[in-house]
Amino acid sequence: MKLICLGSSSAGNCYLLENETECLMIECGIPIKEVKKVMNFNIRKIVGCVATHRHNDHIGHLEDVLKCGIPIYTNDETVEAVEVIYGELLHGVPEKRPFTLGNFKITPFYVPHDDTPCYAYQICHEEIGKLLFLTDLEYCKYRFKDVNQIMIEANYSKDIINQDNPNFDHVCRGHMELGTTLDFLNTNDNPSLMNVVLLHLSDSNSNSEYFSQKTKELIPRANVYVADKGMEIELNKEPF
Repeated sequence: MKLICLGSSSAGNCYLLENETECLMIECGIPIKEVKKVMNFNIRKIVGCVATHRHNDHIGHLEDVLKCGIPIYTNDETVEAVEVIYGELLHGVPEKRPFTLGNFKITPFYVPHDDTPCYAYQICHEEIGKLLFLTDLEYCKYRFKDVNQIMIEANYSKDIINQDNPNFDHVCRGHMELGTTLDFLNTNDNPSLMNVVLLHLSDSNSNSEYFSQKTKELIPRANVYVADKGMEIELNKEPF
């Protein structure tokens, strides 16, 4: 199965998990025309979209996705925050209650993102095993067993961020610092972990080479990637 990144920043976020027969869309913060281009306009493969929270860089193109007949699943608070014509395709799903889209089994759970209700997701599929998707969070209190893939925010480093920045408090309360990311990875490392993808790096408060290096030093066995527009990688639960 391929992981395709159409955007991973405050400018817009969207990821596709795609094989030959189906595709799961994660976040809808990128114009749907960009999704169509990447999929050679075969968006009928998309079994649905999961969104984390109500900020525009994550759901800014929600209505256009719904107009294409693609259902979107998120938390109730996000559903209540938007008004759309195609509301019957927008679903609030309960926390920690698994649901299925195609052959994807998805379990949402809340993570702290300042004062904004935000979901992270455990996504299971036969081809990729167990995948964790966590972005726009300060930390995650849970520990998971036998994770194969981790997509996780590494937004800023305390050694790089300018504390005089007027946005300083929001960044620190709403996003994951590199050290917190590494702590989570260390806690959830296991022999089955194949791929780590770092998400949503801040343009001004991060360094992709340094972040990737520190992650690789921690988990030398795994493949480490930094998500950026146009990234396309294979996610497998076996090394070959």
